[in-house]
Amino acid sequence: MSNGKNVLLEVQNLKKYFDTPRGPLHAVDDISFKLFEGETLGVVGESGCGKSTLGRTILRLIPSTAGKIIFNGTDITHIRRKDLRELRKQMQIIFQDPFASLDPKMSVFQIINEPFKIHKLYKDKQERFNRVTELMEIVGLDPHYIINTYPHELDGGRRQRIGVARALALNPKFIVCDEPVSALDVSIQAQILNLMMDLKDELDLTYIFITHNLSVAKHISDDILVMYMGKMVEKASSDRLFENPLHPYTKALLSAIPIPDASYKGKEAEVLQGEVTSPVMPSENCRFSPRCPLAREECFSASPEFVEVEDKHYVACHLIKKCNN
Repeated sequence: MSNGKNVLLEVQNLKKYFDTPRGPLHAVDDISFKLFEGETLGVVGESGCGKSTLGRTILRLIPSTAGKIIFNGTDITHIRRKDLRELRKQMQIIFQDPFASLDPKMSVFQIINEPFKIHKLYKDKQERFNRVTELMEIVGLDPHYIINTYPHELDGGRRQRIGVARALALNPKFIVCDEPVSALDVSIQAQILNLMMDLKDELDLTYIFITHNLSVAKHISDDILVMYMGKMVEKASSDRLFENPLHPYTKALLSAIPIPDASYKGKEAEVLQGEVTSPVMPSENCRFSPRCPLAREECFSASPEFVEVEDKHYVACHLIKKCNN
C-alpha cells in the first residue's frame, strides 16, 4: 500500500512482440510497475516508443507475449473471454482521435448508450435515456441540444467529451487515456484535462495517461514513466522527475519543452544526434546508446538494469553517476 491506498494494477515484466518478416518487433519489452488506486501514471516518450501498445496490452485489447497483468488482485493475463467481458466494466480507454473512435453512423445518444446494450444494462428505455443524459451532463455536454446529433456535426472538444462519457458509462475503476488531448486545440486541451482531473477526484478513478507532451504529463500525473524503444528508462514522481532528471533521454525531452517567455536565456534544447536503432530483434545493449552524448563502451555491449537510485526514483543507465553530475 502507498499512503493507505491499495495496488489496483501491477504489471510484471510485460512484453509485447509483433512478428515481422525480419523477426520480432519489440514494441513493449520488460515493463514493470505498480499503480495505486486513485493515482495517475503518466507514460511519456517519442512517437513509436511503445506507449499506446503498452496501454492496449494492459487492457487485453491485444494479447501479451510474456509477463503478467494483475488487476485488483487478479491475474488477467490469460483470462477467459467470458470473464474478460465482465472485466471490461472496470477497465476502459479514451482514444487519441475522437473523430476516428466514434461511429459516424451513430448519434450521440447511440454512442453513449452502446455499452449498456452490450452489457444488457438498464432494460427500461427511460432509465437508459436518463443515464445517458446524466453522463452527458457530467462531462459538460447539454443533452437538449446535441443528444441526437452525429460526430461530424460537432467540434473536437465535444467529440472527445462524448468519448469520455462512453468510457465512464459502466462506472470503471481504471481508464487508459491514450493521448486524449493531442488532437485538440490548446484551449480545448486545457478544458478536457481539467474535466478529467475533476472526474478523477469525483469518481475515484485511476488513470494511465499516455502522452508525448511532458508539460501535460506533469500537470495531470502523480508519477511519470519514461519509455524509449519499448524499454523503461526512468520512473519517478512528477515533481522529482522535473527537478532531477537522471537519464540523458529524459533530460533531452525536458530541454525540448517550449519556454513561453521570449526573454528566457536558459539552457538550449539538447538536440539528439544519431539514428534510432531498429526495434526488430534489437541488440543486447542500451537502446539509447547510438544517440546518447555520454555513451561509453559498456553502453554498446550490455543492457542497463532498471534500478532504484533514490527513494522511488528508478533509472536504467550505466552512467548514472555521470548523468547525475
